[in-house]
Amino acid sequence: MSDPGLIFPSSWTSSLAVNRGRARVCNLDARPRGALIARPEYKAHAAELLESNLKHSAPAFDKSTEEGMRFSIYRLGSLEVRTTQEPGAEEVVGAVFSIRNPTSTSGKEEGQRCLEAISPGERIIHASEFVERAFVPGGKASSLRRYYLVLETENSHTILMERLADGKVTWEEDPEELEDRNSLARITRSSACQTGVVVQDLKTYQATVAKGAAQAGVASPSVCKRFARSAYTRAVGSESMRGFISTPWWMDVAKEKMEAQQGEDAKKKSSFISLPSSMLKKL
Repeated sequence: MSDPGLIFPSSWTSSLAVNRGRARVCNLDARPRGALIARPEYKAHAAELLESNLKHSAPAFDKSTEEGMRFSIYRLGSLEVRTTQEPGAEEVVGAVFSIRNPTSTSGKEEGQRCLEAISPGERIIHASEFVERAFVPGGKASSLRRYYLVLETENSHTILMERLADGKVTWEEDPEELEDRNSLARITRSSACQTGVVVQDLKTYQATVAKGAAQAGVASPSVCKRFARSAYTRAVGSESMRGFISTPWWMDVAKEKMEAQQGEDAKKKSSFISLPSSMLKKL
């Protein structure tokens, strides 16, 4: 942002120059090359995010060329959304990047860490439940929400647990995109886990639910939400007396049918016309 290059107006370039490590930058807010990672998969959602979240805050970068072309950079969590806007036209998302700190660890070290298998006996020390906006094909946001659980182990590993709408129950160890995903979500609950909870406990619970979910098929948003909350409470201890026994899949299906039937009954009841008591006596 502070050193855009010769193709942009010279007034955009800062006169302040400092050195950060081996990378020469032009102000304290700038980052060395390699700190930004292109995330084209977020581009389809960026316009919706820009409208609902980023427009309420000032952009981190906002400059215009002599012809009136506007260049802006918005920040949302660990993401940067870069846009352009021609005079009299709508703002267009050009690229989305995730912000990384290349000095924290080398690519080789990080790759080796991701290849390390998490021991079944490794203790889980913290659990966080997240909720995020669900997107439909085409990048449009829906009114639905998705819930997922993030577990942290004593050796700084992370585990992502989630029940998807297609019925799958996921278990991902050290997912690379978790930081970006969390930056777009909201934490609903977060707590230290009860003493003695290990990876195998939650893995067994996930496998049990996955077996039933495969027979149940498509899961509604409420079923997916209940899975995240149930896994969370089992990890932090509020359901420790119940152990790690999952709810049978057929109970989820039965509850879904009961809720649907209650909705239909409520509609029918609202369509009835109540008569005054005086008319009922005459009848």
